[in-house]
Amino acid sequence: MGPMSHVVILGAGGAQAAACIRYLLEVEACTLTLADRNEEALRDIVAELDPQGDRTRPMPMDMADAASLAETVNGCDVVANFVGPFHRWGEIAARAAVSTGAHYVDVCDDDKATKRMLDMSSVAADAGVTLLTGLGSGPGVTNILAAICASALDDIEAVEFGWFASGDPRSAGPAAFEHLLWGFCTPFTALVDEREVDIHPFDESFSRVAEFGAGFDVMRLWAFPHPEAVTFRHFVPGLRTSINRGTAYPVEVMEVLRAWHSLGYAEAAAQDVPGTGVSASEFAVRHFLAHGIERGLVPAGHPPNASGMEIRVRGATCDGPTEFVVRAASQRTMASETGVPAAVGVALLLAGEVEPVGTIAPECLDPHTFFARFARRPRETGDSGGGLRIERCAQDRRPVRLGELLASYQPVVNL
Repeated sequence: MGPMSHVVILGAGGAQAAACIRYLLEVEACTLTLADRNEEALRDIVAELDPQGDRTRPMPMDMADAASLAETVNGCDVVANFVGPFHRWGEIAARAAVSTGAHYVDVCDDDKATKRMLDMSSVAADAGVTLLTGLGSGPGVTNILAAICASALDDIEAVEFGWFASGDPRSAGPAAFEHLLWGFCTPFTALVDEREVDIHPFDESFSRVAEFGAGFDVMRLWAFPHPEAVTFRHFVPGLRTSINRGTAYPVEVMEVLRAWHSLGYAEAAAQDVPGTGVSASEFAVRHFLAHGIERGLVPAGHPPNASGMEIRVRGATCDGPTEFVVRAASQRTMASETGVPAAVGVALLLAGEVEPVGTIAPECLDPHTFFARFARRPRETGDSGGGLRIERCAQDRRPVRLGELLASYQPVVNL
């Protein structure tokens, strides 16, 4: 691709997209079409990130207008999609990209949408297009780290993804809360001990306790339908267990979510509050965001921007059973944690550093090239994250450096 390739950012008015846009403007030689139905948000993004307007073009667009979407993506090199919920818009955006021959990146955090993306793989391959789905923080960086650890095993038995995300109204908006409510309250299936099992909301038998360190408390994680577990079992043969678990931080927010589940706010029967035209979940979320802090439902004294991961990769080497445990916690904004990896995916596609065509996930990327470009990201001020820590648990328990694992990395995916 040429020195000034063209990228379309769908959902460009949001905070996650802004982090992606900032990275591309500072690091890559490309022009951007910024598409969103919120024209005011587009003007604000351009004024902040490209005040001269020489590399961005704002384009008001509604994803529900198929003709407008097709016109927006026509002729571009890469489409980066930040429009959720992905179970509604992910496939639509991906098919628009394929129809015009553009590569595609998204931050999809929905297992059902991810499965539909995987079903599109042959269509994308026939068009010579790469669909790179789920490249945020988690899913995204979590997949890559799990693949690096899995590469050090001779037999890969289980991959368990864990995370916590901020539920503070000062940090998380309506879309984040609606996603948390949907995920924790929706039954789904997961691979556990070589069986496809049905998991119901807040099922104690599939929960686990995780320790993130960096000043954060031990937390109980609940099974959640994130895509990492779906794509990892798809691309890594022989797995016996592949599951995702998460929680909202602080723990008091999880009590609110569990109460909403008990009241049935996420059920189809509760989609409309009689006489209002507003769903029960939408009302609950917006009321909590407006009044949760003042009513003491969210305690004071914790960092509003907080997220963390705990990944466990189990299997065996010639020395016997081995487990890698990856932990990290951060006070960076979730927008940055999600938007920057997606921008790196765009950069990799523009540079021709992603060879496969068809649908792929972050574990299919070469981690060396990913982290080399990730290191170029604009730095945030005030971050006091605990950094990345990896332990290898076999006969002993010892810390392992990421560079040590990368030095011997071999792909574990089956493309």
